[in-house]
Amino acid sequence: MSSINTNTMNIKDSIAEECQNCWTCDKPNATNKEYRDALGEYEWTCTECHREEYPEQYEEERLIVINDKFMMGECSEFTRKMLENGMNINTICGIIKEYQRKYLYIKSQDKELAKTFTMEMWWICRDRK
Repeated sequence: MSSINTNTMNIKDSIAEECQNCWTCDKPNATNKEYRDALGEYEWTCTECHREEYPEQYEEERLIVINDKFMMGECSEFTRKMLENGMNINTICGIIKEYQRKYLYIKSQDKELAKTFTMEMWWICRDRK
């Protein structure tokens, strides 16, 4: 009987872990768990907040992004064209950041598909919202 209770607790614990809210922004389904000595417990954060709070863990990822010639080429070309057309540099940076996030997500799911995800394709898709 105690094994049933233990299994039940393990199932409840795993369900509870899957449904944690981010402790920073309170969004549901936090994906990262870090032990905090000051708190004496684990802290749950969403990916965005985790990147903000633990940037050193993503340093290698940044280098990979910078070395992605396809994405950097798309961003450079877009920047050049938009500056020629008089778009504000801050607006351009925001647009590029949004594209890069989408591109990197697609690349994490399917590297071959990412090679077809151009800035132009993303621009057209985002206008269809």
